[in-house]
Amino acid sequence: MVIIKPTGVTFGVQAWADVTSVVIDREAAEAVVEWTDAGPHAAFADVPAQRVTVRVERMIGGPGEMDAPRPGEMQTLGVQWSRGRSSAAELAMTARCVVMRVVHEATGKGVTRRVDLVAVSVDGVRDPVTVAPLA
Repeated sequence: MVIIKPTGVTFGVQAWADVTSVVIDREAAEAVVEWTDAGPHAAFADVPAQRVTVRVERMIGGPGEMDAPRPGEMQTLGVQWSRGRSSAAELAMTARCVVMRVVHEATGKGVTRRVDLVAVSVDGVRDPVTVAPLA
């Protein structure tokens, strides 16, 4: 899922301004693939473990901005965005996330902060990312 220019982003109680994108990726953290003697193609595949990663990119005020989250910090990430001009098209995504990495890059356009997170399920079974209409 890719969210370009969300209307609001929070990490815990902290509001993150000037977010340019939020990207949610899903990958197999563990995979099982099996073959039979009948032929060369896989006959069974399963993904018993998944990893959901979230990348938030934002423009920051400059290198003196000190409010960057730290690796290991866990908070609820909240993202609001609109699919159209109507308020009925507004959506909200929430996910409990742990910060894995914070990277800064200075370009001609300013300073970009990228925060890489891993979404964590509350019980190991439910999807850690919830998307619903904004109430």
